[in-house]
Amino acid sequence: MLSAVLILPDDQVATGNAVSEAMGWGSPAYTVPLSADGSEPATHYGLHTWGTQAFVDMLDAGVMPDGLSAGRL
Repeated sequence: MLSAVLILPDDQVATGNAVSEAMGWGSPAYTVPLSADGSEPATHYGLHTWGTQAFVDMLDAGVMPDGLSAGRL
């Protein structure tokens, strides 16, 4: 398994959580608030996960997980 940190801008967290739910990770998944200087409000949110090389390849290719289409987001 590969250690992975995924970070999304604040305005994309709902979509990231929908993908997380579709992948069986549960939601919310992006729960770590981040900002450039550590002050609020957070501009990005992150998560840590363990993934396979196939998972990393899926991210690199921009492929949606099985059972999830852009229309469901």
